[in-house]
Amino acid sequence: MKNELIERARLELLKGKTWRYLRYLHTRHALKFISGWEDMLVVGAGSGLAEIALAIEYPDKHFHLTDHENTTHSFEYTKKTTKGI
Repeated sequence: MKNELIERARLELLKGKTWRYLRYLHTRHALKFISGWEDMLVVGAGSGLAEIALAIEYPDKHFHLTDHENTTHSFEYTKKTTKGI
C-alpha cells in the first residue's frame, strides 16, 4: 500500500512542473546522508506535493510546510490534486 501511495504521489509530481519532481529527488537524496532528524521545515513549499511524497516515505518524521497562498499554492489546491494519496 505504501509503495502504491508513493508512486501515485510521484506521478502527480511528474504531471506538473519539472522542478517539483527534481526538488523531491534532491531532498530525498539529501535525507539519506542526515541521521537523527525528526522534523523538516520547508519554507516556500508551493503546493507541497514533493513533501507529501517524502512524508509517505518517512511516516515517522514530521514535516512543517509554509508558503504564501494563491490559487495554485494553497492547501485547498493540494487537497484537491492529491485526493486519494
